[in-house]
Amino acid sequence: MDEFTGSVLDVSGRTALLADEQGNALPIPASTSHEGLTPGAFVAVDTERLDGGAATIWVRPAFVSDDDPHALHPGGVRLLTDAERHASREPAASTR
Repeated sequence: MDEFTGSVLDVSGRTALLADEQGNALPIPASTSHEGLTPGAFVAVDTERLDGGAATIWVRPAFVSDDDPHALHPGGVRLLTDAERHASREPAASTR
């Protein structure tokens, strides 16, 4: 499982352009509703690589309160804990 946090730069059609913490722009598939993918939103992205070159991508809001022990920067982006990742099986976007 690969994971990163970043922010949404733009959403166009079924593609969202995200910037990771190093400033790299990364395109990912987006759902048609674009829920949670508004420009400027902080997100946590998990990518699970599957057999045959397929991948599943989970995108979730990543803004947290100042007292969250999992925050990378207080009040900013965070990584999901394993329990949070497994508790939610609703991917925002999926490719196969």
